[in-house]
Amino acid sequence: MDLDWEEIKTLCYEDVTLLTLPNPEGRRDIIVMEVTLKYTKGAKKKPRPKTFILTEVDDFIFDPILLMIVIAILDNAFDAKVTSVEDIYCTRVPAPRHSLEFMWRQKKLRTPIFR
Repeated sequence: MDLDWEEIKTLCYEDVTLLTLPNPEGRRDIIVMEVTLKYTKGAKKKPRPKTFILTEVDDFIFDPILLMIVIAILDNAFDAKVTSVEDIYCTRVPAPRHSLEFMWRQKKLRTPIFR
C-alpha cells in the first residue's frame, strides 16, 4: 500500500527548523527550534498553520530540542556531518552572522519524525 504525501498529516522534518543563535553572555550559543503545525483543527476547510518557537530548558528530560536532535541523528537527517549531540552543542555562529541553521537532507524533508 503506497501512501500519497498529502495523506500523511503529521509532523515532518520540513516543518522543523533548528537554529543556533549567538549568546550575548559569551558562553555556549543558544539553540532554538521553530515548529510549524500545518494540520490543526479545521485545516481542510481553512488552513491556518501555527508556528511555535521553542528554546532550551535546564532539565534535559523536558527539553524538546534535545529530543529532536537525537531523533534526527538516529535518522541520519542532518545535511552536515553531525554524528553526535556534541557536534550540535559545540557549533558556534560565525561573527558577521546572526544565526546558523542546521539543514536537513533533501530526502528526509517529507519523512515523518514520529513514526
